[in-house]
Amino acid sequence: MTLPLAGTYRAGLMAPLDKERVDAVPGIQTALTTAQAGVTSSIQQGLHTIWLPATGMIGRTTSGPVYNATETSTNKVMVAGYDYDPNTAQYGQFAIAMPKSWDRGTVSAQFVWTAASGSGAVVWGIQGLAVGDGDALDAAFGMAVTVTDALLSANQAHLTSATSAMTIAGSPAALDTVILQVYRDAAAGGDTLSASARLIGVRLYLTINAQTDA
Repeated sequence: MTLPLAGTYRAGLMAPLDKERVDAVPGIQTALTTAQAGVTSSIQQGLHTIWLPATGMIGRTTSGPVYNATETSTNKVMVAGYDYDPNTAQYGQFAIAMPKSWDRGTVSAQFVWTAASGSGAVVWGIQGLAVGDGDALDAAFGMAVTVTDALLSANQAHLTSATSAMTIAGSPAALDTVILQVYRDAAAGGDTLSASARLIGVRLYLTINAQTDA
């Protein structure tokens, strides 16, 4: 739309001195307000994040990590999560009702974690499986992706780099539940931290291709 107005504009917004010009044009203020409302009320398509706190995870019955919650010494901040052993691969799982607007493509993840002592690095891994109405629950997970992150200092928050793209097994469909399995690859050569690593949560990145789940 071309406006019959003179003046200076920045980033699509009118400079303060141009307000009188806008008010002088019949209907233009209503049109601008409507356009702004349309932009701000819609979720933009593209990459989005889902935060998965480790407190919402469950350790596997077989080779599962141990849930623990501790308090920092001075300010009494609670640090809750699952402790992964440095010598044995252990696995925990999330179940997520994915949004209908998810494009059902690949996803990636970052891990938030800490450790109480030691030095070295941790190799975190993740793999996924989609299950829908009538699907077998006892199905194989997809190919895992991993990322290595070094311990900077004990009792500090750590955020890994994002993993490469992960394909979720099970031919994801709308309204599927996605089960994500998170593990520490203790046998990997790059996993050199000789202490337990506590997973605090996972940032899951997915792409949506609709503004709503209608």
